[in-house]
Amino acid sequence: AVVSTQSTGISIGEYGNKFASSTLPAPSTTQPTNPVYDGSHYYYLPWGQTKPCVMLNSQWEDVMFRIESLNLICRTIDRLEGHLKDVKYLMRAKAPLAESAGKLIKLLDELIIDLNQPLLELPTKNITELDKKMYALRDDEMKRILIEAVNLRENARDIDMAINE
Repeated sequence: AVVSTQSTGISIGEYGNKFASSTLPAPSTTQPTNPVYDGSHYYYLPWGQTKPCVMLNSQWEDVMFRIESLNLICRTIDRLEGHLKDVKYLMRAKAPLAESAGKLIKLLDELIIDLNQPLLELPTKNITELDKKMYALRDDEMKRILIEAVNLRENARDIDMAINE
C-alpha cells in the first residue's frame, strides 16, 4: 500500500478550487499531512493542536423588506384566527350574547388596527418587477380587507352573519 499525503479542500463553485485554472488561488486547503496508517487501515490525520478551521465569508442582498411585509401579514392572520376561535368557542358554549359580541367587536378593532399598519416601504434600488407587483398586491388587498372590516364593524347586526363575513 502506498501512503501519500492528504489534504482537505473547501470551495464554493470554482473559488477556492486549487485545481481550477479559471480563478485565482485561495487559501482553501489544509496543509498536506500523512495519515496514520497501520498497513491495513487509515485512522486519522495527525493535526495535533493545529486543527483546520473553515471560515466562510459571504454577502447577501438585503431582503428585509420582503420578509417584514410577509411577517406583518402573517401576524395579522394569526391574531385574527386566534380571536375567531375564541368567538366561536363562546358561541358553542352558549355564552351571553353581549360577551360574544364584545369579543367580536374587539376582534374587528384589532384587525382594523393591524391593517392600518403600512407595509415596509420598498427600497430605492435592487428591487425587481415582482417586488413591485407583490407590494402593490399586498397593499391593495390589505386596504380592501380594511374597508370590509370597517364596514362590518359599523353595520353588523347578527354575530353569526359577522363571523361568516
